[in-house]
Amino acid sequence: MQFDLGRLAFTQGTDRLGSLLVIASFVMTAMIAGVVVASGNLTLIGVAAGAIAGLLLLNAVRISIWIVMVVTLLVSGPVMLFLPQFTKLTWLGSMLGFLLMLSAIMHAGTVRHEQRAPLPASIWLAIAFLVYAIASLFYSGGPLEEGVRAIKRHFSIWGLMFALAFVALEGKDVRRIGLFLIGLAAVQVPIALYQRAVLVPMRQNMPKDVVPIDVVAGTFEATMWGGGQSSVMVFLCIGVLALLIALWRDRVIGTFKAMLLLAVVAAPLALGETKIVVVLLPIALAMVYFDLIKVRPFLFISGALVIVALSGGLFLYYSSLALDARPLTLEQRIQENLEYNFGNRGYYRGGASLNRFNAVPYWFEKQSAGQPLQAVFGNGLGSAHGSEGTEVKGHMDKQHAGTVIGLTAASSMLWDLGLVGFGLYLAMLIAAIVAALRLSATSRPGIDRSMCRALAASAGMLLLFVFYGDGLILVTSIQTLMAITLGLIAWRSRQAAPAGAAADPPYRHSRPRGRA
Repeated sequence: MQFDLGRLAFTQGTDRLGSLLVIASFVMTAMIAGVVVASGNLTLIGVAAGAIAGLLLLNAVRISIWIVMVVTLLVSGPVMLFLPQFTKLTWLGSMLGFLLMLSAIMHAGTVRHEQRAPLPASIWLAIAFLVYAIASLFYSGGPLEEGVRAIKRHFSIWGLMFALAFVALEGKDVRRIGLFLIGLAAVQVPIALYQRAVLVPMRQNMPKDVVPIDVVAGTFEATMWGGGQSSVMVFLCIGVLALLIALWRDRVIGTFKAMLLLAVVAAPLALGETKIVVVLLPIALAMVYFDLIKVRPFLFISGALVIVALSGGLFLYYSSLALDARPLTLEQRIQENLEYNFGNRGYYRGGASLNRFNAVPYWFEKQSAGQPLQAVFGNGLGSAHGSEGTEVKGHMDKQHAGTVIGLTAASSMLWDLGLVGFGLYLAMLIAAIVAALRLSATSRPGIDRSMCRALAASAGMLLLFVFYGDGLILVTSIQTLMAITLGLIAWRSRQAAPAGAAADPPYRHSRPRGRA
């Protein structure tokens, strides 16, 4: 009894102290907010607003999840394109992303041990990668600011992934996310059409290093005087295409509705010139039809050949889009594309920089020879950062000036975190793919299995993005789509029944029969 009374007294005292700390923190927050607003600095105001909103929403995880998704996928891109002076106000999404990580940790700590579902390997690997990346700041050869800025670039949205993995969402929450992504893909059509019809002609008289059609990026990051994240728009549209095809396979939607929706979602792919479509589309469809490899291999191979032929046609179509003033033939344009992607011609500085094909071999040539410790453990997070216009360039980028060593996520992570960090990142994505395919095989027909197949398609495409560009470590929108993909795979894995049993469907039942 005395123990209980003592604990009660201690608890009451702790509650009083906690209440005083909360009151004091709100008073301090109000004072700081007043000073920031009085300064008139839009950047500081945006950061302060994000911090205050994040603190208020710390316990409202579902609302925070939606704010992060809407801001990063629907708001940030148009603001950057049409209202660039307010771009830094969209840091609200990044600030909330960091606070979502805190919310996820708090939620995981409050769940009783016997009620916790085991975390999938992909999330454990993500945690290991995060810890290792932060630890690299202690042995980095560059300034501390270099690493701190890199943490913001790399992990500002990872809180969304952890929130989806840790928080006990309901099936209806996940269905709404799926519907949101389908609607977001449909929204790309009018915006991409406007960009193609109005903005591309406006950019044709700009300096020669501005590629006019790069601005066709839908609701994703783009600027009038630079490039655009058209590859993110392509990733979203193909991911939604995979989901619609999976829903059609399981007879959740009929053929007419599927064809109509597919036409709408695929339309932006014809408005831009993002050649990665020719690789992403086969990967996504291979994941959706992965189950046919064993049961109907001839059908799978036949379909694969058709998709490869279609991808070849798309490549020729994109190569024929002569939207610049250079008098090149179709054959010359195809040769130029091959040199950029598989030859030695670089993307920047008149072709003197690296490209996707030789960025990783350049690391093997320069880093692994004579510097075994740096090859294994890296030079510290942010060391390879060297994007145009960046405020703080990495110390390794300065040593290799003009080559753009951080051209892709793969080469950047190799320079920053070595083989250990790069291996953790690849293992995280591969584990997510394996988990999604396993869920696709064990889940029940209908929305559940369709979602699992679509998640497998998205995870497979993410693996290619590691070698395609630096978006996964620099671009907020693709980081958000990655967080949604890996977070939902983890969420669904934690809903799964014990091994050997059919997974309990967290959505709703649909007709059990499916199409091949």
